[in-house]
Amino acid sequence: MRRLLVVAALGLIAAPVAACTSDSEPSTAPTTPAASTTTDAANPDEAICAEFEAMFDGSNFEAIGAAIGAYLGYREAGMKDQASQAEDKIKEQINGMADQVTDLAGRASGADLKADLGEVATEIRSSTDLAFLKDVKGVDQLQGPMTAMLTEWITPVAESCGIS
Repeated sequence: MRRLLVVAALGLIAAPVAACTSDSEPSTAPTTPAASTTTDAANPDEAICAEFEAMFDGSNFEAIGAAIGAYLGYREAGMKDQASQAEDKIKEQINGMADQVTDLAGRASGADLKADLGEVATEIRSSTDLAFLKDVKGVDQLQGPMTAMLTEWITPVAESCGIS
């Protein structure tokens, strides 16, 4: 799980840095990992676990990270309208991730995995209040709050799936 947290955290932290140095608008489309086309008949939930792990690959956090970077920049510059638009993009990305996890829960066959995925979807969706960004003034202050948030998001399923 530590490796998964590091990869996810790096993706979320690196993307805002890039967003702060880019003039282009971040994408608003939630990234969706490709659905697995192979399943193990003996344990179909292995494919669900692999898809969950793929969701937290650092590359899947580019859009949310870019939106966070834009939001922080606009907020600190006092650009309220742009900050509000960037905040909406962050919430859209978070809800998109929660929807992906909800989809995985619907396809999981094991009761424990299904319940853990449901818990994770709820935890992700609760992050739309953006409380994790309240005291963050710049991208250099993201690591602590992002790691704590990702740990809450990942832990239940990582334990069920044996992700290390």
